[in-house]
Amino acid sequence: MSAGNAALTGTGLAEKIFAQFKAGLGRGWEERLTPADRELIKAASLDAANVLLLGMAGSDERAAREKAHAEAQLLNVAAIESAEAVQRLWSAAAAALKATMAVVLA
Repeated sequence: MSAGNAALTGTGLAEKIFAQFKAGLGRGWEERLTPADRELIKAASLDAANVLLLGMAGSDERAAREKAHAEAQLLNVAAIESAEAVQRLWSAAAAALKATMAVVLA
């Protein structure tokens, strides 16, 4: 499987989203978030990847449900205001998708 194809799997894209989210928080990532918060963000990153893939596949209703689920998970991240966490997740998802598409279309 090529690098571009690997990046378009749910797991590959989720890893990119998670890395972008971490980068957005900066060096205080581990100090700012509990292990439970970090696991919630990992799970939300996988959900965000599924949202992107469902959206590209034309499954808008399923994508909307998955998006709502991802955002609901972030309500449980105590260290970050929920609105900030949601904004960071979708910013990370957009950056990860952009980077992935650049590889795929190159």
